[in-house]
Amino acid sequence: MHAPTTIDSHSLWAEIARPQIHGYDMTDAAFISPYRFASTGDEKVTRVFDAPGGFVESLQALGVSTSTQDTSARPKGATVPPLGLSNRALGKAAEVSDVPVPHVANPAVDSISKAFTALPTEEELSTTTLWPEVEKVYGHGYEVSFRSQAHTEL
Repeated sequence: MHAPTTIDSHSLWAEIARPQIHGYDMTDAAFISPYRFASTGDEKVTRVFDAPGGFVESLQALGVSTSTQDTSARPKGATVPPLGLSNRALGKAAEVSDVPVPHVANPAVDSISKAFTALPTEEELSTTTLWPEVEKVYGHGYEVSFRSQAHTEL
């Protein structure tokens, strides 16, 4: 996800999040609301993702959005199960005692969202900017594409 940012009075386009892990080639994506989007890929499943609280807070800190929104009801991040592409919402930030000791070779991976005050680094993009998947739509036997007639602003 890229956006025009304002850092130290400088405006530039920058990557601010990597909300989805791609197991298939993406074919289309569309925003449903400012903090929710749907995407589809060659697997012909449409997945809907919701922004975690840290991402919404980052938008204001990076000068992308001036709107204020209560982030307490938003998920804290996402978790990806082993051998899966369907990431689930984390209701709260994981504490050390909450993190299970892995008993399998491929444990689940947690992506805890945080508010950025500077542009995220490559490591932060790959580990803390995943959005939880909130819906999955099956039943598409053919290619899927979205048509949008309205542009949604953040």
